[in-house]
Order: sequence, then structure tokens, then C-alpha cells
Amino acid sequence: MVQINVLPPPNARTQPEIELIPRVGDHVVLLGWLDGYERKLDKLLAFYRKAMPKEGWNKWNYINLKYDGQVVCSKR
Repeated sequence: MVQINVLPPPNARTQPEIELIPRVGDHVVLLGWLDGYERKLDKLLAFYRKAMPKEGWNKWNYINLKYDGQVVCSKR
């Protein structure tokens, strides 16, 4: 299970953004818009498999998946 937050759009011409709050770890995953969500979740899975075992589950505060082809994280 995961908590899903729908953030209000910054203006009337954009879509709301989606945040995921997983049960494991103390971080928030920003999915952004739902366009291409499958690809974004694949990036998240690859990040969890490659980076999390090396860096630890509590190193990151925010994991941002809304940019194409990259995962942007902010440290605690």
C-alpha cells in the first residue's frame, strides 16, 4: 500500500501532480502528471534496486520522477 496525494495544479491550464508516500523509507516520490506513469514507475523501481541498497532508505527526502529520463533526489 502507498498513500497517494493529488496536489492542486499551479494554474488552471495545467494538470494536478501526484505524490506517492511509500510505507518503507521516509521519503516522498513526486510522480508529476500521470502522462507516462508506467515509465516513471519503472525508473523508480530501477532506482530502488540500484541506489537504495548502496545509499540507504533514509538518505533521500524527495525523489522526483517528473523529468524525462532522469531521477532527481534531494538529500536530508
